[in-house]
Amino acid sequence: MSARTDFLQNPRTIPILRNLRDPFAFQKLLDRCIGFIHWDTKSAFTRAKLLLLAFTGTYYTLSCLCLARINPAEVPLDHFFGMWFLVGGGCSCFSQWYVLAIERRHLAKVIEFLTNLQRRGVDHPTRARYRPRIVLYSIVHWTTNVSQTVVWSATLIFTSSIAHAASSWFVKVLAYVFFPVEIVLIGLTANVSQINTFTTLLVFAVEFEILGEDFRRAFDEWKLDDLKSCVRRHQRLLEMVMLFRDKLKMYLLLSLQIYFFSITFCCVMLVIQLKTGDNQMVYTMINLTTALFCLLLFGLLCDFLELKVTEISDQVFSSGWSRSICLDRSMKKNLLMVLMRSQKRIKFTCGDIYAMSIVTCMNVINMCYSAFTLLMNMVQD
Repeated sequence: MSARTDFLQNPRTIPILRNLRDPFAFQKLLDRCIGFIHWDTKSAFTRAKLLLLAFTGTYYTLSCLCLARINPAEVPLDHFFGMWFLVGGGCSCFSQWYVLAIERRHLAKVIEFLTNLQRRGVDHPTRARYRPRIVLYSIVHWTTNVSQTVVWSATLIFTSSIAHAASSWFVKVLAYVFFPVEIVLIGLTANVSQINTFTTLLVFAVEFEILGEDFRRAFDEWKLDDLKSCVRRHQRLLEMVMLFRDKLKMYLLLSLQIYFFSITFCCVMLVIQLKTGDNQMVYTMINLTTALFCLLLFGLLCDFLELKVTEISDQVFSSGWSRSICLDRSMKKNLLMVLMRSQKRIKFTCGDIYAMSIVTCMNVINMCYSAFTLLMNMVQD
């Protein structure tokens, strides 16, 4: 019998979380505010969302135009790096939001399917056990990322290219005032994309775990109707997870790119700040740690879901199917179908280039180190 994998350890949940009936509750709340699935022009949330997105795009465009007018020799090196960070980081963060937004109908279909499964079996012990944990982890992860964004806005507050390029003191003041707001809004577009992805991956993992338990029970009790129901559910779950995987390809590639960019930038900034004695190096270390954590979490969750899918065959093998399988041809057919499907890997990929896994994430960290050493050699020369 295979050991049961439990990635979501049992935290002390807040009582209100135990009363939630939907693991997507927090994700849906964020989506109404700054997400890409819920759009209703009659809603105040949607109007505010459009206004914030318009402000973010306008400030970002002006920053890119002003950066072309700045002479690198006239500004401190860390400030110049900060200006380019807004350009590169902002483009990457909003691109993550955009590539999911254009697939929002498919993503809404996946979330609706999982929500219906939760609604039909809301009192299932496994769902009831994991539901508050998923919401809690979503809140903690979002809080961590928002904290990182706030730290970035404090670290880069004097690196606005609009303020450096402007000649009017009034424009400079406005640029400095709105710069932290711009950083936070850009970060929120990336954060809501992450919460959507992480929550969906975790709910899929829970549903595959429940399916494995139901398969085992159907074989142990030898109920053909229950087994056929499990086979149909297995097929539908695989279809939905494959759809979700296909719509995540470009998003995962952009995620690797943004974390590569962020980790490398943090390392360069940290060395420069250590040499100059800048007190903001503490903020940079926090940002570096958070970026490393989020990168590894992407690979870990994808590997975790892969493991839950393959564990279904382990649940079947450890059941009592071998006692009577030779007596029922229909059972043989269903058993073979389940085993073949559960051995088929999902294979989350980054734009069909890299497999998204913890191994790939470690390779990205190695590439960050190589890029960091190259940049430091260029700076020193």
